[in-house]
Amino acid sequence: MYFHIGSQIDEKKGVADKARSIAHDLDKAAAQMIEAADDDAKAYARLQLTWKKDSGLSDEAVRINDFLPDVNKNIRSDACVALHLLAGAAHAAYATVLVNNPPIELKAELTSLLRKMREMEVCTDTA
Repeated sequence: MYFHIGSQIDEKKGVADKARSIAHDLDKAAAQMIEAADDDAKAYARLQLTWKKDSGLSDEAVRINDFLPDVNKNIRSDACVALHLLAGAAHAAYATVLVNNPPIELKAELTSLLRKMREMEVCTDTA
């Protein structure tokens, strides 16, 4: 309890007991909120461990992009669809990371990678 309860009048009217009960309930609720905040901080720390330091473009996107100049028009469209799907996944991952307010360096790196993914996604027809 963080305050003094206790004039004789409060004791006789039962107000002091009510105040003690409320104080006890508030202390209990505060402890629960602190525990929930601690649990949230631990969960966020585990999330941050999943962030790769050197995320890079996916190997698949790079391989597909490198493959494009050598294929016929029909196969090229399939490869472009694959790049569009990977780009969609990249955008979704980027949005998810931003929600969690990453360090500025990571955000800059991911922004650069997303820009490169957009460039690959263009799939201009050179066949």
